[in-house]
Amino acid sequence: MFKSIRESLSRTRQTVFGQIAGVLGAGDITDETWEDLEALLIQADVGVPTTMYLVDTLRERVRREGLYRADQLLGALRSELRAILTDPPAFELEEPRLLTIVMVVGVNGSGKTTTIGKLAQRYRDQGRKVILAAGDTFRAAAIDQLRIWGERADVPVIAGQPGGDPAAVAYAREAKPNHFSCVLRVDAGGKRLLMTSDIEAPDEAALLARYPGDLAADVMLMPHHGSKTSSTQDFLQAVGAAQAVIPVGYRNRFGHPKDEVLARYAATGTQLWRTDRDGAVRIMLAGEGVALSGWRHERRRYWYGR
Repeated sequence: MFKSIRESLSRTRQTVFGQIAGVLGAGDITDETWEDLEALLIQADVGVPTTMYLVDTLRERVRREGLYRADQLLGALRSELRAILTDPPAFELEEPRLLTIVMVVGVNGSGKTTTIGKLAQRYRDQGRKVILAAGDTFRAAAIDQLRIWGERADVPVIAGQPGGDPAAVAYAREAKPNHFSCVLRVDAGGKRLLMTSDIEAPDEAALLARYPGDLAADVMLMPHHGSKTSSTQDFLQAVGAAQAVIPVGYRNRFGHPKDEVLARYAATGTQLWRTDRDGAVRIMLAGEGVALSGWRHERRRYWYGR
C-alpha cells in the first residue's frame, strides 16, 4: 500500500519538490533564495498562510542558528514541515457505538467515491460490518463507481436505479433482511430501549465483545423473534431488561418463540409481551419509568369477544 502511495506521489516529488531541492542546493542564502522558496511552496499547494509561516520561521531559525548555506536550509525546512504534521485528533467515527451512519457530500471531482472506498476497506479490516448506500443517483456512472469500490473492499452496496429517488436507497428494499440486520439503542428520559432486529448468537457474542458493559437496557426487542439460535444467556444477562417484546406474526407459522428461549427469559425474570397475543405494543420511555401497553388489551371488548 505504501509503495503504491509513494509511486503515485513520485511525479510531485520529482517536479515541485525537486525544484525546491535545486533552489536549496549549493550557494549562500540570499534574498533570491527566500523569494524562490516562497514561490515554489505556493506552487506546491502548501497554501499561502502555511508558506508565510514556514518562511518566517526559517528566517528566524537562520538568524538564531547562524545558517548561511542554502543546503543547510533544506534540512531546516524538512524539520519544520514535519513539526507542522502533528498527529490528528481522534475521529468521532472511531468511537464505539452500535450503529454509525456517515453521509459523504462534496463537489464533483473532490474524491468522495474514492474516500468512501478507502473508509470501507479500513473499517472492514477492523472487523466492522460495512454497508455502502449509493445515494448519488443522478451523476453519470456514480452508482457503478461505488459498486466497483464495494467489490474491491468486499462490502455490500445498496443501490437503486439511475435517476431514481436518492431517499429510497435508505430503505434497502432489495437487501436480504437477515444479512443487513442492525442494532439500535434508544435513550430517552434516562431509560433505554434496545432494538436488536434479526441478530443471532454469533452477532450477540460480537456485541458483547465490542461493547462490554454498554448494552444494558430497560426494554428489549427480542432477537430474531425468539428463534432458538438467539437470546443467549450471556446476552440476556448483559442487557438485563425488565421487559421484552416478542415481534411475531399473528399466525406465527414458524412457532416463535421457542420453548428453550422462553425458559432463558423466565430464568432472568423478564416480563414478556407478544405481538401475536397482545397486538401492537406501545413502548413509552420517560424519566418516571417505562410503560408498555398492548393494543388488544386496550381494546379488550373487541378482541376477546370474538
